[in-house]
Amino acid sequence: CSLLNFKCEELMSIVEDVHQMKLLYTCINCLFNTNTINQEDCKRYISGSLEKVSSSTTCREAIAVFKQLLDKAKQDGIISDNEYYSFESEAVVARVGAAPFVREIWKSIHNIQTRVVALENRVDVLEKRVDVLDSKVKTLQQVSANIVESLKLLQ
Repeated sequence: CSLLNFKCEELMSIVEDVHQMKLLYTCINCLFNTNTINQEDCKRYISGSLEKVSSSTTCREAIAVFKQLLDKAKQDGIISDNEYYSFESEAVVARVGAAPFVREIWKSIHNIQTRVVALENRVDVLEKRVDVLDSKVKTLQQVSANIVESLKLLQ
């Protein structure tokens, strides 16, 4: 039985998408229905796999299969309502995050950040130049004051 649990853990760790998850769900559920694994292990394997694939579910077809799996897991009593909604929202976030318009938004944000950094660097250079000009103006004022003073002394 421990070898079987090891293999289930191994399978759970290599599941990468919802289609593989569907196959794993079927296998784990068969093991549970034949009393080969207990309910606690069944829940752990399926919940862990659902959690893993929820963040990789990005296409429309995968979302449909994922929701079927969630419905089945909820119906079978493997996941709670809270887990159902948590997994579902994670999948929605993954799908929206992979949408072309979101990628465009991130690209635009990156471009804007790059431009802001460039502008900040230019402002830094301008501040340094203003400081140099301020220093030179003060020097010119001092020289001018000295010249005025010298002219007064000469009169």
